[in-house]
Amino acid sequence: MKTKLFIISLLLLALAGASTVWAAQPPSVQVTVTALTSTPGGVVPAPPGNSGNDNQWFYEYTIAPDSLTDTLPIQICTKSTPTYDKDGNLVATGYPLVLKFGPVGNGGNLPGVTLPAIPKFDADGCQTANIDIAATELAAGSTYNKVVEVQVDSSTPDNTQVNIDGRGIHVHVIVTSGQPTVTCFVTDSSFNYLLDCSGGQVTFGNGGRFAIVANNKKVEVATNPGQFYYNIIWTNTTGVSQTVSVTFARSSVNPHGAQAIHALVFPSFPSLDATAFALVNDGIPSGADDKLESVVVPAGDTLWVDYHLEWSGLGSPLPLGIGTSCSTANQSFSVTGTVKTSDGVTTFGGCTAGATGYKK
Repeated sequence: MKTKLFIISLLLLALAGASTVWAAQPPSVQVTVTALTSTPGGVVPAPPGNSGNDNQWFYEYTIAPDSLTDTLPIQICTKSTPTYDKDGNLVATGYPLVLKFGPVGNGGNLPGVTLPAIPKFDADGCQTANIDIAATELAAGSTYNKVVEVQVDSSTPDNTQVNIDGRGIHVHVIVTSGQPTVTCFVTDSSFNYLLDCSGGQVTFGNGGRFAIVANNKKVEVATNPGQFYYNIIWTNTTGVSQTVSVTFARSSVNPHGAQAIHALVFPSFPSLDATAFALVNDGIPSGADDKLESVVVPAGDTLWVDYHLEWSGLGSPLPLGIGTSCSTANQSFSVTGTVKTSDGVTTFGGCTAGATGYKK
């Protein structure tokens, strides 16, 4: 009797062991999410471990008001552990696998974030999906966040176990307390501001006046003053060093000379006088092509750029209806300068100044 019970016990154990060995297990897929350097912003995300949470990636921005444009490439790689039957035949691979970007909580308050569809995975491999940021009207002194994660879409088979490493993507944006200061004005070549009709100096805008001189054939031959300088000054209040470019849009004035544009970076806001003006004109030369490119301005420093110009009507007949007194001046020129980061991602501001001429 004992022998029979022993044999039965062995059979039961064998059956239990066989069940354990050959029980069908669901397939599993290991997903690894890696956030890559943004483009064109060049922001390197904090890797897992630096944030204190190994399953998260952090993009940090400190910008001036009021916009942010960037693209975040997110690489997603998968590796399957398939299921086989007791005879070694493939039962399930875990594919197709469908993933998606979804919000964490309310998703945060950063506007203008576009989450792409993640391509379906039918086999082991890597794919990259781009999260686009085109946020505008970001208020000075504010903080914005966007928190999303890679999730399993409901269309993925229920029996697939999916493990995701590095799933969380955090975007953190600090907007500095105010728009960096941009000012502009027009002077003559001796750094004299132009005058208005009452004889007062015009230190900004387009209220200055100038005279146009014509010969007996009613052809414009000179102006008074003879040339003009458009000056634009930008102070870097972003709290970090910036590499910037300045572009110019001109109306009714032409560059004067092959090196019409010059610039200089001052360690603090300079005195607006002829001495500092002369330093600028001996500073960085930048041709006559309506742009100054890739100047490094440390935090707190001030960039001063001037553009040497002349009236575009010289050599042309006097236009019909030209004003003949200061009060009736109607021949205008203007210049707009715009300060941006050299990659074009952030615009710090622009400023327009000019003057109005009349026939002397």
